[in-house]
Amino acid sequence: MKRLKFEKIYLLSNSRKEGRHFLLNRDKILITSSENTVGKSSLAKMMFWVFGCEPQLDTNFQALDIEVILEFSIDSKSYSIKRYKDFFSFYSSKRLVSMYIGMSDEYKLKIADLFNFKVRLNSRAEEEKTEIPPPAYYFVPYFIDQKKSWAAAWNSFEKLGQFKDWKKTIIDYHVGILPNEYFEYSEKVYLKSKQVEIEKVQYNKFKSAYDIIETDRNQKFASLDSKVFLKMTEEIKVEFKRLLTIQQKFFTELSSLQVDISLINNEMNLLQGVVSDLEADYRFATENIVNDEFECPLCGVVHNNDIFNRSSILKDKNKAQLSYDKLLSKLNRKQKKVLRINEEVELIGKELDTISSQYVSVEEKERIELLEAADQVVRSKILLELKVKWTELLANWQKYNEELKALKKLRDNSVSDNRRKTINAEFRSYITKYIYELGVKNVNLSKVNKPSDHSQIVKEGGAAEGIRAILSYYFSIFQLIKSESDQVISPFVIDTPNQQEQSEGNYDKIVEVLLGKSFDESQVILCAMDDDKLMPFKDEAIVIEIDEDKILSKYEYASVYEETDYTR
Repeated sequence: MKRLKFEKIYLLSNSRKEGRHFLLNRDKILITSSENTVGKSSLAKMMFWVFGCEPQLDTNFQALDIEVILEFSIDSKSYSIKRYKDFFSFYSSKRLVSMYIGMSDEYKLKIADLFNFKVRLNSRAEEEKTEIPPPAYYFVPYFIDQKKSWAAAWNSFEKLGQFKDWKKTIIDYHVGILPNEYFEYSEKVYLKSKQVEIEKVQYNKFKSAYDIIETDRNQKFASLDSKVFLKMTEEIKVEFKRLLTIQQKFFTELSSLQVDISLINNEMNLLQGVVSDLEADYRFATENIVNDEFECPLCGVVHNNDIFNRSSILKDKNKAQLSYDKLLSKLNRKQKKVLRINEEVELIGKELDTISSQYVSVEEKERIELLEAADQVVRSKILLELKVKWTELLANWQKYNEELKALKKLRDNSVSDNRRKTINAEFRSYITKYIYELGVKNVNLSKVNKPSDHSQIVKEGGAAEGIRAILSYYFSIFQLIKSESDQVISPFVIDTPNQQEQSEGNYDKIVEVLLGKSFDESQVILCAMDDDKLMPFKDEAIVIEIDEDKILSKYEYASVYEETDYTR
C-alpha cells in the first residue's frame, strides 16, 4: 500500500507581498485557533486546491491572488506541485517536470498515474465515451468539509456534477468493487462502439442511396445496350459513352448528397432542441432563482447559481448555437451543390436526347431510341455498385457489433459478484464498529447495506448523532480503500468534527478513534477549535495555530519566496 503524505505547504501572495509556510511532515496534524474565522478551513482546502480540486472558498480568500506550493511524498519519492490561478507546475525532487494550463487531459492523466487512480467516468456528451476525471474525484472521500460534507457525503468539492451519475462508479471504484480492468475494457468498448457507429453510418448512407435510386422510377438514366452499341459509328460511340459516364457519376453523387442532407437535418433538429433547453435553463437560473445558491428539491444538495455557473450555461448554449450555425452553413453548401449538379445533369440529358433523336443505324438505316433502351442498364450498374458496397459495410457493422458485445461481456465479467458481496459485508462490519465506538445510538442501519447507501445515513438520528453517523460512514470508506483498493492512499482531512456541539464524552470518542489502530500509518489532518478534549491528539501531532494574521503574513514573505525559489 503506497501512501501520499503532505510534507510542507507554502502560501504566497506576490501582489500583497505576504506569505506563510506550514510543516506537515508527521502522521497527525492539528490545525487549530482560538477563534472560528481565522483560516483553519482555508488552509486545509489549499492542500486540495493546489491539485486542482475546487473546494468552496469565501470571496475574501479568493481575492488574495494566492500561489500555493505543496511538497509531498509517495513512499520515499519527493514531489512538489504549484498552482497559481489555473496554472499547474509539477516537480520531482524540486526539479521541474512539466507545466499545465487548466484541467487538461494531460494534467488529469499525470495525476491519475501518480496516484494509480484508474477510474474513468462516462461523458455527458457522448454515449460509451469515458473520460479521465479531475483530481477532485480522487480526493473526495478523503476530505470532510466543514460546510458541505456533514449534510451530504461525497460532496466536498464544487463542480462534481460534470459527470452524470458519477457517485456510484466513484464509490465502487474507491472501495475496490470495480477493478482497473473494468475501465480498461470500458475504453475498448468505446473505441469499438465508434467503429460500429462509423460502419453503421456508412452502411445507412449507401443503403439509402441504393433505395433512392431503386424506388425513384421517374428519374431518367441513360446507358447503352450492347447490341445497340455495336451498330453505332465509332465517333458516336465515344461521345455517347463519355456522356453516360459523366451522367452516372452525377447521379451517384446526387444520391450521396441527398443522404448527407437528411443526416444534417436530423443533427440540426437535435441541436435546436439542445439550444432551446439551455436557453430555458439560463432563463430559469436568472429569473427564478434570486440567490447564488439553491437546494435541489430531490437530493438536498446545495448547488451554486453564481455568475460563473450561470455564464457556463450561456456558454454551452452559445456553443450549441455555433454548432447549429455551422451545420446550417454546411447544409446550404450541400443544397447549392445539388442545384449545380441538377443543372449539369439537365445539360447532359439534352445532349443525349439530341444524339438519340439524330442517330440512324448505319446498317439498318432506321432511327433507334437510345435513351429508352438504355435506361435500365445504367440503373442496374449503379445499383450493383451500391449494393456491393452496402453489403460489405453491413458485414463489417455486424462483425464489429459482435465484437462490441463480447467486450461488454468481458467488462461486466471483470466485476465479481462475490467480491461485491464480500466488500459490502466488510462495509457493514466497519460501519457497525464505528457506530458503536462513536456512541451513536439512535441510527437505524437496516437500510445501510453497501457503500453507496450514504444518503440513508443522513436521514438517521438527531443533529449531533447524525454528525457522528456521517463520520462513521467516512471512516468505513477510508478503511475499505486502505484494505481493498490499489490506489495510493491520501491523507485523511477532517474539518471541524465538533459540529452540533458534540458532548464531551462523544468528542473524546472521535479523538480516540482517530488515534487508534484504524488510522495507524495514516496521515490525519484535523481542523478544530482549541479544546482540552484535543490534548491526546495534540500530544502526537504537529500543532498549527492560526493566529490573527490568518494564513498569510508580511513578515514571512521574504523567507517563503526564497524557499520556493526553485518553482520560478
